[in-house]
Amino acid sequence: MKSVSHLQASQLLHNKFIVVLGDSIQRAVYKDLVLLVQKEKYLSLRQLRSKGEMSFEQDCLVEGGCLGQMHNGTEYKEVRQFQSAHHLVRFYFVTCIYSHYMKSILEDFRHGLKPDLVFVNSCVWDISRYSCSWVDDYKENLRKFFDELREALPEETLVVWNLTMPLGERIKGGFLVPEIEHKAPQLRYDVIEANFYSGTLADAYGMDVLDLHFQFRFSLHHRMKDGVHWNAVAHRKITSLLLQHAAEAWGVILPCPVTVYGERKSGVTHTCRKIFCTSRIKCEVGTSPPAGGPLRPSMVIFDWLLSRCFSSAFSASSWSISACRASIVSSNSLEKSNGEGQMRRKIWRGKFHCLLILLFFLLQQGKVLIQFGLNLLHTFISIFGGGVQLLLQEAEADMGLTQLLTLR
Repeated sequence: MKSVSHLQASQLLHNKFIVVLGDSIQRAVYKDLVLLVQKEKYLSLRQLRSKGEMSFEQDCLVEGGCLGQMHNGTEYKEVRQFQSAHHLVRFYFVTCIYSHYMKSILEDFRHGLKPDLVFVNSCVWDISRYSCSWVDDYKENLRKFFDELREALPEETLVVWNLTMPLGERIKGGFLVPEIEHKAPQLRYDVIEANFYSGTLADAYGMDVLDLHFQFRFSLHHRMKDGVHWNAVAHRKITSLLLQHAAEAWGVILPCPVTVYGERKSGVTHTCRKIFCTSRIKCEVGTSPPAGGPLRPSMVIFDWLLSRCFSSAFSASSWSISACRASIVSSNSLEKSNGEGQMRRKIWRGKFHCLLILLFFLLQQGKVLIQFGLNLLHTFISIFGGGVQLLLQEAEADMGLTQLLTLR
């Protein structure tokens, strides 16, 4: 999956109020979103690791952080906000999905500006820092939170509950104080169980659920050494998933993700060439692709080779190049799928179909060549065989004449 560009993000979130609720991973989600609506750049390692700073990319620290006491306790607070002429993004650091502090946040929603989009997750702190038997407490807190959130927000607000990402076997982090280090080996399994409870309950309350645990199960190389946090590439993918989910919910067709040819230096992508799709969102640079989305460069070349092979042999056949190309286009289209794995399978399935067609074409051409050779051999025998038979008849006649003269 390609990343959402700065232009796409800024236009999609134009005049929108976005709220991000959660832990340090959600803080990084907020930071990447703030960065993306301003420029085409990735988060640096220092930006990912820092917390509670006074300012990040033109945002401001509203409450907590370095304004108060910096610590790793459950009472730590951090409220950040980025505001521009057409964007408003706010972040609340929470360590429990339902608490007195969460009630105050919901009161802000009731009596203040209503958010258009809410990204929320709270899991790791809930299941590790408050109780050893966390299951019942976590379920009950989720119900209370979803009940009050539904009352505090209007129906137009899009709430996305994103599931917790995979943890490593050996983990360390701010939440993992020495008192609970013995829970570390079991915590990654508890996260899977907690994701099941929270995802099922959020879906029952009619909220959108984004399974980041599933999305990143094969992207563990993007996880940091602490086994908890993730690098800038992973967070850009999270942002892209969230924004594409929001766009689909709002009925907005985003341009196809930009295919970039070039290199990235110091977090900034220096592009040599970009390919866009048509969209309801107007872009400064763009071209209209064929129906079904643009073909990748390799698939375009593959399609051209197939067209050259099949243009004369299968023009009236059901195995036409149009059917073959439709298979390629459908496998590369940006339709809704259940993840990159299925999209890869679709692409390779399309390639496999095309290879079968190519093999069938070669077999057909081989049959034609064999038939041509047989016809040529038959013609050769027909032409030269008659001449040989005539010579034999003349030789037999000469031999008969010789024997007759000898007898006389």
